[in-house]
Amino acid sequence: LAFGIGDLDWEDCLPADVCYLFTIKDKWGDGMCCAHGEGSYSVWYDGAEVASGGEFGFSESHFIGANCPAESLAAPSQSALLQQPFLPEYAEIIEKLPEHVEIIEKERETLIKLFEATGGEEWFDNTGWVDETEDHCRWKGVSCKNRFVTKLNLGANGLDGSIPTDVGLLSNLRYLHLMENNIHGAIPSEIGMMKNLYILGMDSNNLDGTLPTEIGMMKSLNSLLIKDNTLHGAIPTEIGMMKSLNFLRLSSNALHGTIPTEMGMMSTLAVSYLQNNTLQGIIPTEIGMMESINTLLLSNNTLHGTIPTEIGMMKSLIHLFLYDNTLHGAIPTEIGMLESLSILLLQNNTLNSTIPTEVGLLSNLIRLQIFSNTIYGTIPTEIGRLQYLQGALNLSSTTLTGTVPMELGMLNKIKQLDLSNNSLTGSLPTHLANMTSLKHLNVSNNRFISFPLGEEWNVLETCDLSHNQIKQELPFDMSGIPSLESLLLSNNLFYGEIPNSLGSLARMQKLHLDNNRFSGTIPDTMLYLLTLRELNLSNNRQEKMCFSSYFCSEFIFEYQLGNIVCCDDNIVSACSDIVETDGEETFCLLPGLRGMIPAGFGSIPTLELLDLSSNYFAGNIPPEIGRLSRLKVLNLADNVLTGSIPPALGELADATVLLKGNDQIKGKNGSKIAPLSVCSNVPGFDFGNDPTWCPPERNALKKIHEEARGQEWTNATGWVVEFNDHCSWHGVECNQENNVIRLTLENGGLSGRISNAIANLTSLETLNLRDNDLKGSIPSEIGNLLNLSSLIISFNEITGRIPDGLADLSHLEILHLHGNRLQGTVPRLTFKGQTKSSFIADCGSPSDFDSP
Repeated sequence: LAFGIGDLDWEDCLPADVCYLFTIKDKWGDGMCCAHGEGSYSVWYDGAEVASGGEFGFSESHFIGANCPAESLAAPSQSALLQQPFLPEYAEIIEKLPEHVEIIEKERETLIKLFEATGGEEWFDNTGWVDETEDHCRWKGVSCKNRFVTKLNLGANGLDGSIPTDVGLLSNLRYLHLMENNIHGAIPSEIGMMKNLYILGMDSNNLDGTLPTEIGMMKSLNSLLIKDNTLHGAIPTEIGMMKSLNFLRLSSNALHGTIPTEMGMMSTLAVSYLQNNTLQGIIPTEIGMMESINTLLLSNNTLHGTIPTEIGMMKSLIHLFLYDNTLHGAIPTEIGMLESLSILLLQNNTLNSTIPTEVGLLSNLIRLQIFSNTIYGTIPTEIGRLQYLQGALNLSSTTLTGTVPMELGMLNKIKQLDLSNNSLTGSLPTHLANMTSLKHLNVSNNRFISFPLGEEWNVLETCDLSHNQIKQELPFDMSGIPSLESLLLSNNLFYGEIPNSLGSLARMQKLHLDNNRFSGTIPDTMLYLLTLRELNLSNNRQEKMCFSSYFCSEFIFEYQLGNIVCCDDNIVSACSDIVETDGEETFCLLPGLRGMIPAGFGSIPTLELLDLSSNYFAGNIPPEIGRLSRLKVLNLADNVLTGSIPPALGELADATVLLKGNDQIKGKNGSKIAPLSVCSNVPGFDFGNDPTWCPPERNALKKIHEEARGQEWTNATGWVVEFNDHCSWHGVECNQENNVIRLTLENGGLSGRISNAIANLTSLETLNLRDNDLKGSIPSEIGNLLNLSSLIISFNEITGRIPDGLADLSHLEILHLHGNRLQGTVPRLTFKGQTKSSFIADCGSPSDFDSP
């Protein structure tokens, strides 16, 4: 007999004609292959290989030799024996396993109960389950060793129901995966009976109730994964008894209460996810005893108190998330002892202290977020030592003061720098250009006075300098920022002309230069920005500014009309080509953007916002802007535009269109009337509610025209012409207030239906639509025309019931309804007319007409 295990070989001679039982055992119950290695064994008898393997549980057995059971030279394993009928040859072995048979039967019954309790018939895959002829070890998701259930993987399988209490009988189970199902109800306390369980995964279900205290009995458990459920109550103190637990994930539940101090006893715990709950109280000092912890996530709870200094004892800590709580006090200097720390997130608390210089000792830090606290003082120069910082450095929304240290320029791996919403001052250092990986820069809402925009920023994508006091011209050449997609310079003191080089920034999507002191015209190169979504040049118009020529760019005696003059008296800076001079020592400038609005804007299809308001733009509004189908805001207000409003703007149905403050804009032929299409199609038109520019009755008539198929009328003279006064339309007669009093369209080829917009003609006295092809019903809104004295709709194809609202028409003198197929009762009317034709209607049942 010979056998080999890995590199170990053994051989011996045994008496012939004897049956031997070969058994190989494994102390840990996971065999030699394959989860924890690639081991194997083989057995040879009389020159032939009679057994081999490696993947088994605690043991595996084979019969070898002569006079063994006739079924096979290599006898079945111990697990296989249990599947055979009772044979005398196996009596001795079967006698030793009665309790095993009972356990196996109970495990099968437990699996059946789980199937029934979680709607097994509707599972996505229930192959083999509850089949009486199928060994339960072959059911989908079930794995066994020696016929004991050791693994149950039913994740994302459509389980819907609760976990039966019998689950505790699966005492040999090592892995239980029930994640991403619809399991609800409480976790049964009997789960504590699963003494061999190694991984318990129930993430992303609808479990409720509390976490059972019996989990403390699960001494072998390595991973407890129950995130994304609705568990409530406190974390049980018994959790400290779980001496083998390595991974704890209870995030995104409704757990409350305090963090148990007993967690400090969990010396093997490496990962703890407790974020997104409602945990209260303080962070216990005992967490410093968790010597193996590398990830501690406590964010988005209601924790208060201070960050304990004992946190410095957690030498293995890599990830520390404490954001979105109400922690206060200082950032402890002991945090500098966390040499392995990679991510530190403290934002959205009420921490009130300086940034400790010890932060500079965190040499492995790649991400630092401290924003939205009451951090004060200056930015420590030691932050420049964080050479591995590569994600984001976010110190925004605190109360930091002072200047930005040039040492920040040493952080050449970070991708995002956010210093916004502080009280930082001075000039931003040119050393920031050394941040060669920087993609997103936000220093808005500070008091900076200059910024090195002329430097090379090869990968910079977003740059927000808005709401500062930056007083400088834009550099002539901005081609050193080729990746720029968003440049926000709003609310500063930038002056001078907009440089042509902006047109080289082909990836630009948002360009905000508003609320500055720019002057000159819009450069033609800006039309090259074919991916531009937002262009805001508003509020660059300034009041007249006068300077001594001593502070200006040229002498008065050299000045020629049309020259651009720039002046800076160290208080105000401005440039303008509109210059007044007294001829001796004073220049008066009128800074602001001017010139014509380029028609080429209509060729930038991505534009969503175009704001040119509060400048000196002149000339006509380009009709090409009407092509901008994605436009949400068009603001041209408060300029000196002239001409008429182009009807093409009526295509901007989803946009807010603002034109007020351009006093020279007129309608066609000098009248103050806006195009019909703009008034009726653009709800966001700022003149839309002005009855002079947009008479509401004109819109109502347009709708009547549309619903009565006006394009087919025999006489539609003047109708829906963009700038025509509606009172001049064929069949329309108005009073002195331009309100429609008569609408006479008899025998005019009208079809379709009578629009309910007729009710908006509130002064209407006569409505004559006889001898047409109108269908549908009489709109009930016609009863609102309280001034109506004559209603003639005879000889059409109108059907339906006569509206009750006719009874309210107290001024009605003539009512002709005949030649239609109406039904119902004509309400009692008091007619002022005396002729027999005052009231004519048909009797009888209506015929069926086609719908309009």
